[in-house]
Order: sequence, then structure tokens, then C-alpha cells
Amino acid sequence: MINLEAFGRLRERQSPLGYVWHRDIGSRVLIVIDDWYDIPVWESDDGEVESSHAYGLTLLRNKVSQLDTTRAIGFFALPDPGAKDYKADIQYLIEGISNWLLDIKDSRCRGYMIVDYYYGEGFNQAHQSGTAVVEHWKSQESVLSKKLSMPMKLSHISIGGTRKTSNPYGLEIFRKTEMNAIQELPEKLRQWLDMNEHPLDSLWHISQDWFLAGYEDDDVMKHTTGNIQEYLEAPEDGRLATYRHNVESAVGLSMPDSWWQSPESVGAIHESLKCLCGALCCGQCDENTIKRPISTGATFLIALMAHQKQCGDIEALTQSDNIWNKADKAATSFVFAKQDCHIAQASAIALYDCFRLLFEVRDKVHNNGIYENSQVKKIMFSDRGRFLRIELSWNSHQKTTNCAGSLSERMTNIFQGDVIRIPDSPPKNTREAMLRLWNLMAISEDGCFSPGVLYLENNLLTIGSVK
Repeated sequence: MINLEAFGRLRERQSPLGYVWHRDIGSRVLIVIDDWYDIPVWESDDGEVESSHAYGLTLLRNKVSQLDTTRAIGFFALPDPGAKDYKADIQYLIEGISNWLLDIKDSRCRGYMIVDYYYGEGFNQAHQSGTAVVEHWKSQESVLSKKLSMPMKLSHISIGGTRKTSNPYGLEIFRKTEMNAIQELPEKLRQWLDMNEHPLDSLWHISQDWFLAGYEDDDVMKHTTGNIQEYLEAPEDGRLATYRHNVESAVGLSMPDSWWQSPESVGAIHESLKCLCGALCCGQCDENTIKRPISTGATFLIALMAHQKQCGDIEALTQSDNIWNKADKAATSFVFAKQDCHIAQASAIALYDCFRLLFEVRDKVHNNGIYENSQVKKIMFSDRGRFLRIELSWNSHQKTTNCAGSLSERMTNIFQGDVIRIPDSPPKNTREAMLRLWNLMAISEDGCFSPGVLYLENNLLTIGSVK
């Protein structure tokens, strides 16, 4: 359970204005404004709430904090509409929330504000404090937007949900009783919170303005590799630390210190990132002459993200000496052809999903009496980064317990059939992931097929490029 800390003080009372938690990774910031705002502080994970008016708050705390893409959560006190200086209380609340956001946010953050509809246990217009808070926020939206530089979604939460209530801005209204009944966040709320967002979608959102050629002097996410390598010459000025933090936060993992200690490694990472995210990658750039397809270096970054998601770490992929030091071609050895943004994003996601399922735990690997979750035994670049080779702990001829035949046999049967059905995303198993990836690798803006190859022989997976 996360540790929520008291924040600020109410205007006329000694109680905290809110209870907050944050960390330095992720982009999602959840703000809940409710008169039962202290419930998530003292209620245990499996505790029962006596009042239905507090339903769902602890569930929001637990579910949203578990996501790697969540940066911060704050529960704040809904002002009492019967108070003497009610409007001043609302303004004080908004100023307090704004100050907290300025302290914890960065340029990639996205806000999600959920405001309780009613104050107390009444259901009449006199208790509609939530609508007044929303109205006040909306009236200052242009100023707040400029001050915070953060997109902010707004919604309501209440016991009754979509009752016949005033809702001038047409906001979503989520039901506390529904959350309590199913002990899960409803799918509609999950979608509103972008909880089903693919890790690569999150990366693309965060990095959309990275690596632009016309950068500002104080922007550390510069375009030219030489500018980034200069950060190594003066680590005390914090630019390298900021660049590293931005990258690791966006991809959702911590990289080894050795990767940030040589110009060769930093340069290879930087150039490979430009093929995966930022303003010039195929997934975010429409200009054919400058956009960059997924390279072998970008493929390795995707593999790292998939392994982090599947196994909770990247230890198995970082055992050798600095893999980037002799990979100067990793950013120019393209695995995919140039594709339009929609197809390029689908291709990158297909590659991620393929890695995710290849890394899925089969029979746990026994190593000197210790059972390991990772399916990777070894990983390396060869030919200066033109090829990425991953040695797996299982092979393509190995029988599986949950399906008839080996992966090799099943893929052979599929390709020998009269019809090859390309599965929808997300794929359910490795063969579906491979079929979807195979299909997308055939698409090119400039012709057909890709300059890359993905080849699984026994237990050795090779991803390379002829370009």
C-alpha cells in the first residue's frame, strides 16, 4: 500500500487539505476531491467502509497506484457548501491543488480529476458542492492551463452515478456503489483513466516534442548526438541526469549506470531512441524524408520494456558488458520500412507484444537451485549493432503444456493452410503475435516488405537488418 502524506491545511480547521503521494516516474496524476478524502489514509487494503458515501476511494488508491504509468495521487477535501466562506474555500482548494501539481509534475504529466458530486449525505441542490468546484475550475481553465502546462480531464463520482442531476459540462459520472459491488474499477472508468493504454502509447505521448531540430537552449532532449554527449563532460550541471531521468521515466525502467558513462553508449541510446519515439520516429512523424523507422537499437529498447513488464526487471538483458559501446549501427539498421504513423505504431506494438509473449514464463528456469522467471539466457548485438541476438531458455521445438505441438509445428501448420488469418491486437499467444508482426513487416510506404528479418532457430532469436 502506498504511503499517503498530509498536505496543507484547511482554511478554518487544522485538518489537512489533502493526502498525497508521488514518485519521479510515470505521467498519470490522479486527483480525487471528496468529503471522505481521508478514508484511503487509514483504511487497509481489505478494510470495510461503514458509509456507502466512501465507497471506491481505497479501490482507486490501490488500482491506480499499481500502474507503472502513474506518477502521483492526491485525495483532497471537498468544501462544505454550508460553510460561511464557501467560495473562498473552493478557491483555496484549487490554489492548493495547483501548488501541489507544480511541485510534482513535469512536462509529460496528464491530470485526471474526479470530483464527488454531493457533500455529506444529502442529495439535493444544496449539497451539490462538486458542481461548484468544477464550475470554479472551468472559469479559471485558461489561467490554470498556462500555469500548469498539463492537460486535465474532469469527471464526477457519486453514489447514484448517472441520476437526474445537473451536469452542465456533460462530464462522466461514475458510481461508488458499482465499484464497491464488483471490487474493481469499471471498464468505463479504466478507459477514462487511460489505464488500458499500451506502454508504447504512453511513451509516444510523453516524448512527442523530443529531439526537434529547432530546440531551445535549455531543452535537454536535443536532436544532435554531439550535444547529448557533451553532457558527459560536465555531469555536475545535471543535464545528463535530467536526460537520463526523462528517458527512464518514459520507458518505465531503470538502466544500468554503465550505459550512461561513455560517449559511444550515450550516442547509441540517443540515436536509437529517435527511431522509437520523439518527433522524428515513424510513429509520430508524417514527413517521409526525415522520419525514422524502428531500428535494431529501437528493437532492443522495446525488448527491455517488454521484459520489464513481463518479469518486473531487465536484469537478464543487462548481464554482459555495456551492450551499446560497440553498437554504432544499431540506430541505422532498420527492421521496418517507412510506414505512415498509424501503421508504424501498430508495428512497434506488434514487436513489443511478440517480445512480451516470447518472454512469458513457461517452465521456470532452474539455475543452481534457484528458479528464475526470465526466459532470456543471453542477449547481444553483433556486427556493430546490425543484428540483435537473444538466446532463450526454451526452443521452438519444445512441447508446451497448454497447447498441442511445439511453436515450430504450429507455425508450419498455419503457413501450410489455405487461409492465414491475421489475429487482432492484442495477441493471445506467441503464434498470434508472430503472425501479426509478420503481416505488418510487409507494409512499406516506398514499396513492399521490410529491410529487417526476425528469425527464430531452436532457442536463438535473431533480429537484423540488410539496410
